[in-house]
Amino acid sequence: MRMIAYMPVREIDNRVNNLSFHNLTPEGTVITRGIKTLLGLSLKFCPTPRPINSAAYTDALPSLFRSIRIGNMFSSSSSNNTRSDYNKLTYVPNPGFQPVSAPRVIENQLTQISNISLPPLTPSHPKRNLNYHQRRLLDNIRHQQQHLKILATDKNLGPAVMTMEQYRDFCMAHLNQPHAYEKVDIIPIQMIRDRITRFHQQYIRTFPSQQKDVRIITAYLDASTPAYFHGIPKIHKQPMGCRPIVSNVTAPTNGLSRWLTYMLQPFACRISSYIRDSKQIQVQVQQLPLLPTGEFYTFDVEHMYTSIPVEAALDAVNWFLLRQQPPHPARLFIIEGLRIVMQENYFTFGDTNWKQKIGLAMGTPVAPVLATLYLGYYEEQMIMPQLKMSLYLYKRYLDDILIIWKPNPNAPHEFNRFRALLRRIPGLSWTWEHHPNEVNFLDLWIYKFGDRYGIRTHQKVLNLYLYPTFSSAHPPGVQKGLIYGLLLKYQQQNTQRKDFIAIARLFFQRLRDRGFHYNTLKKLFDQAISQLSPLSRKRTIDSTENKFFFKIPYDPNGPPRSELRKLLQLDTLSQLLSNYGLGRVVICYTRPKNLGNLLTRTKLQPTTPAAATSVQDARGTNPNPNPNG
Repeated sequence: MRMIAYMPVREIDNRVNNLSFHNLTPEGTVITRGIKTLLGLSLKFCPTPRPINSAAYTDALPSLFRSIRIGNMFSSSSSNNTRSDYNKLTYVPNPGFQPVSAPRVIENQLTQISNISLPPLTPSHPKRNLNYHQRRLLDNIRHQQQHLKILATDKNLGPAVMTMEQYRDFCMAHLNQPHAYEKVDIIPIQMIRDRITRFHQQYIRTFPSQQKDVRIITAYLDASTPAYFHGIPKIHKQPMGCRPIVSNVTAPTNGLSRWLTYMLQPFACRISSYIRDSKQIQVQVQQLPLLPTGEFYTFDVEHMYTSIPVEAALDAVNWFLLRQQPPHPARLFIIEGLRIVMQENYFTFGDTNWKQKIGLAMGTPVAPVLATLYLGYYEEQMIMPQLKMSLYLYKRYLDDILIIWKPNPNAPHEFNRFRALLRRIPGLSWTWEHHPNEVNFLDLWIYKFGDRYGIRTHQKVLNLYLYPTFSSAHPPGVQKGLIYGLLLKYQQQNTQRKDFIAIARLFFQRLRDRGFHYNTLKKLFDQAISQLSPLSRKRTIDSTENKFFFKIPYDPNGPPRSELRKLLQLDTLSQLLSNYGLGRVVICYTRPKNLGNLLTRTKLQPTTPAAATSVQDARGTNPNPNPNG
């Protein structure tokens, strides 16, 4: 108590009380002393980075100038500078493209800015947000990662710790399912590249006008590497299970899978049961008149991706493509592309190479859409035609189904018939629960409220609520954005005002436990509440001013925005851009690396050089290491 008595009030108020993590190591395991003081900050905590020199700011100027010139090019073709042909799934940037010059007065200002020589902007004694012991602990953990595994948990329930041996056994227990996975000696990556290249060439010959639309299929093919497997613990399950994840971003099939997603997503969105997220279901539920006799049910598919038969899924996709009138012209190519992605489903785990033998390829972008279409086919063909009158509400998010059942006294066995129809869907096993008065679905509680249905926020019991601490080196505005974003979400998720106030108070206290000063929080909450008014939100939505982002790394010890704008004459540049109707310059910070970036390495490294070499040999040669081709 004497130590606390001599602390400044501000220091006491900003201490973090909620320091938690999940210790999953075997009983008796000795882990690094004091690790709670580091992991308890959360994996999203950003330690103060090394001081950033002036060159980091001037090096970011060419990118800003390029975006201004591109904005000038497109300003005359569209009133809001949007491109109708842009899709983030299939977009391939062209770094060699050089936009035409902006008007002379703007170009003169850009030249003047590029010639500015910035003074040293780093303080001689920078402040840090980790103390000496925490910094040493961070270095020790990073150098001991061959013994200790730091990882995230399923459902974002906080950081966890395993021993490395325990983690390997944890993942291998999942992979050692002979019906689902097969261990292979090498991954024939060059053969996969060749197969995709032939597909791409044949498509272009058939549809020469779409050559630009399918560039994504081969854009990064030469630089591709095998996908890799990792697992995260489902700590909310008893016994604890493994959430298998295959990182497919660099895999040779990734570009083809992204194009297939782009082609099939519109069909999935038109399925009557489809919901994009919990926000969509909350709007639909609150618009429903109450069915007094209605009963809540939830259904869940067990191991969905590895259970869906591939050929049956392709038949379902073919049905959707044929149902379109006229039938989709690229139907056969879409089916063949899906077959390539599902068949060439290889990945690595440490020293070992694997192939998924059954089900949809995990981790590939098109898998969720394909699963949605597979279930949607049986819903449209079998379930809805027979039981539409009993399904007052039937909505599905991937493998999670929410039902409000309309009982029929004249047909007491209809629900059993519905379950029988679900069991007729090939490959799938189901679990279900009956909820008499209220049901939790995704992150919502849904309940009967007067003459309609009400909703309130649902949060899992094991959630540690490890929000970024007050001292985290996040860019300015992140704290304000976090508070406004979650309060907006809670306002939309709670029908009754009392539920919104209750969850907002909990949120306030949880942030206090993460080191936020009371007065700082009160000010941020007051600002957020005022912005939640319909009039304030309408003004924000109606703002269509174009912005050019000056993207620079954030340094909490560096100069403030106002000083940077003055040193680089960005206000003068913004005024010139505004005079030409182009917009204004906004400083946009990129955050430093957080603890998750520093401590959680998802790819398990091979333990022997021979294993790494065998994988490299299996990849074939790489004539073009540049991912942009």
